[in-house]
Amino acid sequence: MKIAIINSNNEARYILDHSNGNVTDGLRADTEAVFVDHPLITTPANLPVANTCIGVKNFFVNPQLRERLLKEELNIAEGKSSSALFALFNGEKFSDWMEISQSRKFLNGNVGPDVIWGNGIGVKVNGDVNQIIPSIGNLQTILKEMNYRGEVYCEIAEDFQLTAVSFGHFYAHFAMFCELSRKGIEQVLDFIFGESTDCELKDLLCVSNLISHQPFPTIISNNTPVLIAPRNAEKHLWRHRVGGLCEVALITIVGNHIDQVRYRMKITIKNMRKAAEQIQFRTDYGYYGKFVIMMDRYSELLKPASRQGTPA
Repeated sequence: MKIAIINSNNEARYILDHSNGNVTDGLRADTEAVFVDHPLITTPANLPVANTCIGVKNFFVNPQLRERLLKEELNIAEGKSSSALFALFNGEKFSDWMEISQSRKFLNGNVGPDVIWGNGIGVKVNGDVNQIIPSIGNLQTILKEMNYRGEVYCEIAEDFQLTAVSFGHFYAHFAMFCELSRKGIEQVLDFIFGESTDCELKDLLCVSNLISHQPFPTIISNNTPVLIAPRNAEKHLWRHRVGGLCEVALITIVGNHIDQVRYRMKITIKNMRKAAEQIQFRTDYGYYGKFVIMMDRYSELLKPASRQGTPA
């Protein structure tokens, strides 16, 4: 299934076909459905659309409805978030959940400009999320009544309270989710659009690291060239348009333990630099993860006892 991402300028800039390079200029003849960057974006009338519906649009534009849902139905708490949760909803139920430790900064040590996504670590949530965070059950009921299909992003505090809920397209989280999926992106898309009833994740470690040309591209500085990658690196890239010709990419790697993931990330960056020596990226990927639900599992993936095999 070929999925286009409609951006804030109502342009289809990004096709989910990451193994062959996925930045395009507009909808293609083989586009079968679309995602939207934000639920309020106008979408084509002739294609199935995920990540938006009347109920979610009202959620964004009606302050009274938003306040009631967040405070009364979902018990959203005020406070600092410690990690994030991400799942897909197919109109009836959630997929497996992924917990993410993330940084929005582009420089090592979580400093520098806020670029929405700098790097992150994702692991499957083991156990029933409804039992861990009861308000997730309320969220499922609300989304079912709204007839919503698409991505769901939540933030949680150390006391397991939800501190934020949002809808739309979250390109870094979606990329990590697809990499952890047992059957890959096809299963993910089939689940969202109702062709499959389950969407399971592998109990592995996923690390995603932002990469770009210098300087980091913004909508204003639109002269950053497109990233060139050899085939052995392209398979790990999820490309993203920032604006105009600006482009960044996520190197997203899955492995059995942290050393394996970091080794594969290092090799992929090395291969990228053969085509583009001046690319920029963080080098502290994979470490310093902070999780609320899955901290014990993440800690296991850092220990030598959990390591099987050699880096490949």
